[in-house]
Amino acid sequence: MKLIAFEVLMKPTAKARARTVVHNGITRSYTPSKTVDSENMIRVTYYDHYLLTDRFSKPTAIKLTCVFVLSKPKSAPKKREILPTTRPDIDNYIKLVLDSLNGYAFDDDSQIIELHASKVYGDIPKIRIQMEGV
Repeated sequence: MKLIAFEVLMKPTAKARARTVVHNGITRSYTPSKTVDSENMIRVTYYDHYLLTDRFSKPTAIKLTCVFVLSKPKSAPKKREILPTTRPDIDNYIKLVLDSLNGYAFDDDSQIIELHASKVYGDIPKIRIQMEGV
């Protein structure tokens, strides 16, 4: 089946909650700009690699694999391997990827039937995304 794989060269960002403000008695909700910018970066990178026709339309089931490569902290020990068990949570990274590709790489995120995600340390922060049609 179809395989779509690409890397987004950016520091992985977690999906932030929508913010709500009240100004002059009017309540307004908005998505923080850092989240919007990160979602746009993922979309633009997807479009740089694939055409609008290279997408998964319904009813195609999709297996999604995401690897979030984080910068290793300077305080980390040099002699032994450590894993990124710090915040943000991996599910918030996944939400960002799903929301940014929803309606672009696939019709709806309900098409995702299998999900593999991991956080690792590496030299260059990035997100590796692979989608495979089943």
